[in-house]
Amino acid sequence: MSNTVIAASALVADAEPYVVALIGVVVTAFGALLSAEIKRYTGLAVDQALLAKVERYIEDKAAQKVAGAADNLAHAEIDVKSPIVAEIVAKIAAAIPSELKAVGLTPTAVAHKVAAAFGRLQATMTAVSDVAKTH
Repeated sequence: MSNTVIAASALVADAEPYVVALIGVVVTAFGALLSAEIKRYTGLAVDQALLAKVERYIEDKAAQKVAGAADNLAHAEIDVKSPIVAEIVAKIAAAIPSELKAVGLTPTAVAHKVAAAFGRLQATMTAVSDVAKTH
C-alpha cells in the first residue's frame, strides 16, 4: 500500500509543471473566448491601455488648468456645467476625437471625468495666499 502512495506522489510531482501550464492556457483561452463573445453580443471592445491613456490625458488637462491659475483654483466651485470644464472638454474633444470614440466616451462623460479630476486636485491643493503673491 505504501509503495502505491509513493508512486502516485512522484507522478503528481512530475506532472505538476505541465498541469500548471495547462491551467494557464485554459484560463487564457477562456478569457479570449469570453472577450470575443462580449464583443459579438454588445459590439463593445474597449482597449484598457487606450482608456488609461485617455483618462491620463484628461487628468493632465485639468492639472494644467489648476497650475495655470493664480490661486490654484483651490476654492473655485467647479462642476460639470462650469465654463472651465466646458473649455477643457472642447479642447480634449478637438485633440483626441478618435480615441474618445474608440473608448466610448461622450462629451458628457468627459465633462464628468474632468470635473472629478478637478475635485481630486482641489482636495490636494491649497490656495496661494495673498502674502505669497506680494513676495
